[in-house]
Amino acid sequence: MLSEEFPDATEHVVVDDIDLRYVDGWSHYYAWDLVPAVKDGEIAIDPPPGEKLNVGPDCSCDEN
Repeated sequence: MLSEEFPDATEHVVVDDIDLRYVDGWSHYYAWDLVPAVKDGEIAIDPPPGEKLNVGPDCSCDEN
């Protein structure tokens, strides 16, 4: 279903507090690791056209 919705996707990412690294074809991240990595530019996120991504240096989504 996701492949049909986003045919140009180069990676599929699942974010969960349960370890899902065993799921083939998906990259698993814990939320507490993903958000800082995206904000620091360690993980490049390129959302599909029309989608707003609320992360980056100006994001108000701090964990504190």
